[in-house]
Amino acid sequence: MGSAGPYLLVILVLTAILHGAFAVYAWRKRATTGASVFGLINLALAIWLAGYAGELAGPTFDSKLLWAQTEYFGIVAIPVLWFLFALEQRTPARTQRWLWALWIMPALTLVMVWTTTWHGLLWSTIELVDAEQLASLHVTHGLWFWIHSVYSYILLIIGTSVMLIHVSRSSDLYRGQASVLIIAALLPWLANIVYLAGLLPIRGLDPTPLAFSLSALAFGWDIYRYRLLDLMPVARAKALATMLEAVIVVDPQGRIVEVNPAARSLLGPGVRVSDPLNQALAQWPELLAFAGEPGERVAELPMGAVRMFEARRAMLSDGAARASGRLFVIREITQILQSARELARARDEALEASRMKSQLLAKVSHELRTPLGAIIGYSEMMQSGAYGQLTDRGHAAAQRVIHSANYLSRLVDDLLDQARLEAGRIRLDPQRIEVRALLSPLLLQTGEQARAAGLAFEHRIDPAVPTHIVIDGSRLQQIIVNLLNNALKYTSSGEIDLTIDLTAATPPDLRLDIHDTGVGIPPEALQHIFEPFWQADNELTGKRSGYGLGLAIVAELSRLMGGTVTVESVVDRGSRFTVCLPLQSSEIHEAVSDGAS
Repeated sequence: MGSAGPYLLVILVLTAILHGAFAVYAWRKRATTGASVFGLINLALAIWLAGYAGELAGPTFDSKLLWAQTEYFGIVAIPVLWFLFALEQRTPARTQRWLWALWIMPALTLVMVWTTTWHGLLWSTIELVDAEQLASLHVTHGLWFWIHSVYSYILLIIGTSVMLIHVSRSSDLYRGQASVLIIAALLPWLANIVYLAGLLPIRGLDPTPLAFSLSALAFGWDIYRYRLLDLMPVARAKALATMLEAVIVVDPQGRIVEVNPAARSLLGPGVRVSDPLNQALAQWPELLAFAGEPGERVAELPMGAVRMFEARRAMLSDGAARASGRLFVIREITQILQSARELARARDEALEASRMKSQLLAKVSHELRTPLGAIIGYSEMMQSGAYGQLTDRGHAAAQRVIHSANYLSRLVDDLLDQARLEAGRIRLDPQRIEVRALLSPLLLQTGEQARAAGLAFEHRIDPAVPTHIVIDGSRLQQIIVNLLNNALKYTSSGEIDLTIDLTAATPPDLRLDIHDTGVGIPPEALQHIFEPFWQADNELTGKRSGYGLGLAIVAELSRLMGGTVTVESVVDRGSRFTVCLPLQSSEIHEAVSDGAS
């Protein structure tokens, strides 16, 4: 081998390694359209280059021949793979069942290569040329070589033509990507034509692999500069074709370079690539005015008598801070706006109905207070004999009037509280109170009611509960009264227990636990019991009294006081309501001190 041989070998080996690296990179990106074929192209190139390097470095004629034959595994594959790669830029080639036939000629050529010493159809003569510059094989091409060459160049020409058509129709980014690919593919084959024409001064030198080194650099630039295999045109075309939004891309001269089916459906089927944007939007003056404005913007535009659209305008660049066009994305929002208006109207109507209901409840409740007070007052005076002595039946009737009037009075109070809670007009009035003294009368009254109903009533206030706490005492009483009344109402036998203690949390909460042995609450009703005016089915509860406000008020007051309320219940076995209310830091300190003492 002459003095130029080692340098040529280094170039061939490095270029083969580089193409092998491209093949590995493409394999990692194989999910991208065209990546698998691109990887096979580079693998074939690496085989060709490595084979030629082996041919030049082989010490004997037989070794050089073996390497020359090995080259053909890459040589015969490249034209077919290039054709398939170009085809995948327009449509996935793997979907075409006939494409397997393209490999018949390469397979036959490989058979001819490895049997050429018998028939000479590929190489009629083979000789070793020991020139001053390098030692290589010199062959005389047989008939089959030219048949294969014609086949290969036909595939290369068709594939390159497809790529050129794709380049002419692509946006700037893909036009640059595809252009580099075409240059990278054409360089080695132009060198191959020079070699076959015998235009080189050095006999036996095939410049085709050397051209592949330039091709490798072009592939590397395509991968780095244009993100080859990260951005492939087929994926973009599919995305545009399936988008519901109208997409229009125009170049700096205002000509349309991309328009998807949704845009054609909106603007008319006559809109074509290369049409001036002003011409395409002539029937839509609002959109035309929007398109003529500078910069990026999002706007709602009327198009026609009743249709509304959202239009987005963005500037495109070629990556070098130079404007390469503008992007317009248009979607119809007529139905969205109509739905939003209907929802807003429904919301306003619901809010107005709620306000009217609260006003009605408050007004009716206020109007009922005065006559109820008079009824209760006169009935009590009648019982005391202020209007003469009553018979036993008269006393019983008066007592029933007082009982019913008190029931209505509590209903009025609950209606007022519910109306104020919904309107957000209840204000807490926390005061320093003595818990046991506050609750003692209430517990005595509940005990009397329980005994009158034939029930046992147990209550306990844990010693760890501070003597004094800061809380709205009237609201605390209201929560306990409502829960105890609910237990009395739905318990016909057994007992009712009330426990007031502290939780184990840090810091602890004041916990109210009311347990009864009543009818219980069905599982399907548990999620509704805290809703205003809701009651469980009478057949399930066995009760018809009540108006469905007691528990709703408990839940709202607990929330207002920063606490929570939970319930556990089993049908025919009873229910347990637990209310947790936060304590202030001073109360916590007192509780800890009391516990320590």
